[in-house]
Amino acid sequence: MKKPKNRPNPSNKRMFNKSEKSVDLCNTQGKFKGVNGENKNDRLEILKAKCEQEIRETEERLRVLKAKLANLVTLAQESEKLVNPQSEPDKYKESGLTDAVLDAVNALWEIRRIAATPLEIRNHLLAHGFKATNNFDTAIYTVLNRLCEAGKITWGHTRAQTFGQIGVGLIRRKVYRPIHK
Repeated sequence: MKKPKNRPNPSNKRMFNKSEKSVDLCNTQGKFKGVNGENKNDRLEILKAKCEQEIRETEERLRVLKAKLANLVTLAQESEKLVNPQSEPDKYKESGLTDAVLDAVNALWEIRRIAATPLEIRNHLLAHGFKATNNFDTAIYTVLNRLCEAGKITWGHTRAQTFGQIGVGLIRRKVYRPIHK
């Protein structure tokens, strides 16, 4: 059996010795050079510029989404006024969230005699002048859970809704109503 000759690895097109490597990869000042001859600082500047551009584009998309959200809040307030003409636009302007949520649960129960979902409670608050803050939905859920623990309201589930003829997608929503003694 013949011994294979020492041949260069076919994946490497050129074998370097230490001196050739230092000549090919470094310029005369000894700085690292990339594949196309650009230096490391140039590559970092290019990456930095790309990241800054991506940040500007993302901030612009965020600005547009915030504007759309503000429009949706305004529409929700207007639709609540159309549905409930006797609504008071500044009813919750000076209220704290806990008092406003408790009042909203009671008001929705008195109007409809149906337990309200957190989304309906939120829309009621916004339509009556409550100013939404960051994490507004989360804050409403937290307040609803605390009111349940304090025994001021109770919760249940809506009936399961089915979609399609085979009953795919059973949905049960958590709903809240006041405790009447």
